Amino acid sequence: MGLRLVDLGGESLWLDEGGSVYKSGVSPKIFFRGEQPFVSPPLYYILLRGWINIFGDSETAVRLPSVIFGTLSILLIYLAGKEIFNRKTGLTAAVLLAVSVFNIYFSREARMYSLLCFLGLLSMLFLLKLILYSGARNQILYLISTLPLLYTHNLAITVVIAQNIFIIYLFFKNRKTCLSLLKKWLFTQIILLLGYAPWLTVLIRQFVDLQRTGYWNPPVSLSAPLETLAFFAGSPAAAIFYFLLVVTAIYTPGKRYPERNLPGGEGAQFTFPAGCFLGSWFALPILVPYLVSFFSTSIYISRITIAAVPPFFLLTARGIENLRKPALKAAVPAAVAVFAFLNIYHFFETSRKEPIRQIIAGVESQKTENELIVLIPGGYQSFIFNYYRTEENLAVRGVYPPSADELIRKLEKWLERFSRIRIIRFQGKELTPLLGKYFEKYFLPEATVSHPYYNYQAGRTIEIKEYFLRRRLENSETGT
Repeated sequence: MGLRLVDLGGESLWLDEGGSVYKSGVSPKIFFRGEQPFVSPPLYYILLRGWINIFGDSETAVRLPSVIFGTLSILLIYLAGKEIFNRKTGLTAAVLLAVSVFNIYFSREARMYSLLCFLGLLSMLFLLKLILYSGARNQILYLISTLPLLYTHNLAITVVIAQNIFIIYLFFKNRKTCLSLLKKWLFTQIILLLGYAPWLTVLIRQFVDLQRTGYWNPPVSLSAPLETLAFFAGSPAAAIFYFLLVVTAIYTPGKRYPERNLPGGEGAQFTFPAGCFLGSWFALPILVPYLVSFFSTSIYISRITIAAVPPFFLLTARGIENLRKPALKAAVPAAVAVFAFLNIYHFFETSRKEPIRQIIAGVESQKTENELIVLIPGGYQSFIFNYYRTEENLAVRGVYPPSADELIRKLEKWLERFSRIRIIRFQGKELTPLLGKYFEKYFLPEATVSHPYYNYQAGRTIEIKEYFLRRRLENSETGT
């Protein structure tokens, strides 16, 4: 938990985190319209609103629920590993998840991804209980963990698809012994479908609209799943190493159980098919958005696949457990420890969130009379600028999406009213060539300010830039 708490409020909220705070303040009914920017299910934002009402909306406060969910996921992956394999595998998986920079990052962010990982684990754990021990209690626990999962993120449905694939696999493997399980399962899925139906209609409508309007993501690359594995493992080198362990574990059988709800006769044993269970759980959250992106609208980005992280580490842990040669049993855990240390060190030394708090403080301290602040893209105005601003009399406009022609027209109009325009470009193209060409008389290139930061999710340094236009250029003024 310490890695998730250290300097938790030290950095600004970034755009999406500001969006979480903003969306938590609106009625849940708005989400069911399915329109931008309210395209995700409402559960996380409802929980965040209740949390903010008690603990406030400081950076630390709004990130703390993700810390809690991320920490609880470590306990759940241990319980899942213990149930599927043994305590040692569960403990190893818990350690791997605890030191995963991917999990650490999203456990420190005011977004729904830590909750998605937690509820995915909880749903799978109760599915295990339902299969291995039966009982109405486990059916209820499965339902009350899975329905909230579906209302956390649109891609949570991939976890339920994986569960259904596994149940179908069990049934076709032995139709006689699994018939009673299939009947119970169909009952739970009907209830789940009824509970999810209100949002499912929204999801279908959103998918249809995406075919017409497109999405902000660039076209998906063939290597996108490999890049996701590198995120899971912390680096490309670690991903190769871990994936080799996953491959050695995928055919490993799980724990042997007395047949209870899968009767096979007196004293019969049921060997849990761990490879199919973990393989479908790992593959579907990655494969579904990848195929949608490849054949339809590009929606793929590594963070939406976070539900696949627990099975990835469970398989990795089992791969470590499968090692038999003494040299490998010593060398592989040592290599994992080195990878973990290097990844964590690099993460905390380099990764930064957008320095929005500092930028807005600078805007307010340097403001001039009759100045306009232009934010690109415009979502920053409502999502995050208003969160940090202390000056109410600032003139602020957002431009989203800013095509070149649209931006020129708006700036020409605004230059008639304002003596200085400060453009803050958080995302998008470099504006110096455009401003220099169309506003040569007013553009102050020497006053341009850059705010570079290393973005963990992008895996590279990104620059936020401030540009200045001035209608009245005076010798004594520098434009800053």
